[in-house]
Amino acid sequence: MRRLTPIVLSLTLIASCAAAATAQRRRPRPRPASSAAKTTTPAEQRATNLVVPDAEDGTTTVKLETLTVEHDKAAKTQLQLAAHFKQGANGAAPAFVHLTLFSLAPRCRFPPQADLELALDGAPVALKFQPDSSTTATTASLEVVTVFVPKAEGVLWVQRETAEGGDCTESLAATLSPQTFARMAAARAVALKIGTATFSLKPNALAALRDLGGRMKK
Repeated sequence: MRRLTPIVLSLTLIASCAAAATAQRRRPRPRPASSAAKTTTPAEQRATNLVVPDAEDGTTTVKLETLTVEHDKAAKTQLQLAAHFKQGANGAAPAFVHLTLFSLAPRCRFPPQADLELALDGAPVALKFQPDSSTTATTASLEVVTVFVPKAEGVLWVQRETAEGGDCTESLAATLSPQTFARMAAARAVALKIGTATFSLKPNALAALRDLGGRMKK
């Protein structure tokens, strides 16, 4: 039976396919904000970077845990960002940096096959949707899962669900080259546009991206 299975390791980490080091599999479900959780504004939240070594293949995954970019109580909207990259054995640099956005809003904000437009200090960078980025793979238990193999920079997938109360929870996964990510991390102003929705990264988010980039091997 073919199905998509959500990630269990934090919403930021998308497991790599054994046959391809840069393959992404098992899309994480869109993450709704908990109404019982303490509200933290983007300016107050501290980002956390985690380093996770893999003893089996010698690779190391460095990830930025989910960080709040927007939280508008009046509009009842929230946007969160997560990122990670995998460095190969023997100090090999990563092929891509994986960026995931999670949205919660009364209405859906991400088009089904959305492009992600970045503005880095005003300079545009277009990450186009990649309709042919997915394939299938069979696990050891003979389960057929969807695997996402990035071939270039771009958006791998967009997913949406209806949360309790009718709100729309969405997630978008994109891949950036190390060069584009370095530009993003070094920028003093970063804006993201998805469809008609536009978001700006606050200083703490920019600092978190710079910290993540500083951990990347060249």
